[in-house]
Amino acid sequence: MTTSIDAECRVPLLEREQIPASSPRFTKTRSERGCVPNMFKALASVPALALGAAALLKPLMAEGALVGWYKELIATRVASLNQCDYCIGAHRYLPASAAPRRSR
Repeated sequence: MTTSIDAECRVPLLEREQIPASSPRFTKTRSERGCVPNMFKALASVPALALGAAALLKPLMAEGALVGWYKELIATRVASLNQCDYCIGAHRYLPASAAPRRSR
């Protein structure tokens, strides 16, 4: 998700090799989502904060009354209503395993 706007960032967006302490979290996030969101790259400057945010988001986006892909759909719609292109881009791409399966 890193783009050309990185040069404009006030907080550096760290890559996995720049943060050995939390690289297992990066590896897990990349394998689950297919990428590491810029939010976690920015929080990686403070590993405890990155782990705390991940701990908050994991149960929030977990399967429950609503399935995870539906929560992402809602987040994408809210971003669209707010005309937040960055947020739309962050939420619109789901790993293939998270998308609903169509029955034939």
